[in-house]
Amino acid sequence: MRLPISFLVALSIGCEPGAAPAPVEKTASAREPTVIHGTLDSGHPAVGLVYPSGCTGTLVGRRTVVTAAHCTDQTGQRGLFCGDFACVDGTYVRHPYYDPYDNDVAVLALDFAFPGVTPARLANFRPRVGWNMIVVGFGCTVWDSSLGYGIKRQGRNAIDEVNALSFQYDEDPYGSQAVACQGDSGGPNFWDPIPDCEIGVMSNRQDWLHGGDWVSTRVDVSFDWIRGVTGDPSVLGCNNFVCGDGICHSNEGYWNCPSDCPPPPYNPSRLNPGQTMLPGQQATSADGRFRLTYQSDGNLVLYQSGSWAIWSSGTYGTAAGRTVMQTDGNLVVYTPWNQAVWSSGTYGNPGSFLNVQNDGNTVIYNASGRATWSTGTCCR
Repeated sequence: MRLPISFLVALSIGCEPGAAPAPVEKTASAREPTVIHGTLDSGHPAVGLVYPSGCTGTLVGRRTVVTAAHCTDQTGQRGLFCGDFACVDGTYVRHPYYDPYDNDVAVLALDFAFPGVTPARLANFRPRVGWNMIVVGFGCTVWDSSLGYGIKRQGRNAIDEVNALSFQYDEDPYGSQAVACQGDSGGPNFWDPIPDCEIGVMSNRQDWLHGGDWVSTRVDVSFDWIRGVTGDPSVLGCNNFVCGDGICHSNEGYWNCPSDCPPPPYNPSRLNPGQTMLPGQQATSADGRFRLTYQSDGNLVLYQSGSWAIWSSGTYGTAAGRTVMQTDGNLVVYTPWNQAVWSSGTYGNPGSFLNVQNDGNTVIYNASGRATWSTGTCCR
């Protein structure tokens, strides 16, 4: 037996289909328990509440919201999606093979484009056992209660089993991994390395006789169906983006799509993708104690407190050309004849940037915020 994790009762949320509910309260006591084992979530603006069920849903296209099929009564039912600052009406479409546990996915086709929010994207590839994920929802914090309902929370867990139509995750005995509660149904499981990549829709919890695992519906299996329901061209796979569609996704930036993404603000401690240092130019830590300088002798040198060199590229004596934080993620020192004389060896990480930090380390981070290279000069 499996237990749905939606609230299919009123819960005193005071809304009707087609009517915007009262704003969701965004604060909670720091002592309050969290989704089960999660934390308050001030991000993920594409995640909101769907009505009349009060489940969680995710905006995955300008006019497309994904939630659980058991959060709807039938195809054709009118509904409402509410984000942080707006609500838009729409019509539900259940997966044609929903049975009530398999293919537990539905689309809320919005009447018009949801304003001011970048849609999440959908996995178009099979998830794997061991993948880390982020659980997001508005559900309760104590099972079989309404405690904590209506406040967005997030937490982390990992996939422990993948089946043909779903995957499962578990609650560890120490309470360090987040799991879903009633009201989280329809909410997203985001793949940790790509923060806007939805890999699953939260569906149900097995009873303890059948393992007690939490079950999510795989979105990759229904990817083509979801795209086809609304014909919404802004519904994209996690590795895809369309330059020129006016949406700046997490793997887009000014460096590869200036028509969609604004230039990054000037930051003297950073080299952004595509940015070049010419001889005599430098990047300086926010506290001013460390500076990375491309010298006229061809050497790239990290200094501490003035003239004490703590790292260099070892390119002294080469003709000085330029140092580039390339859009492929590689930091490269070139001669004037375009000969590479040193690199960080971090190509294959588009969208990476370099940061000169206050702790003395200079680090290259990829677009997901993971460090791919450093000078190894922390902590000073």
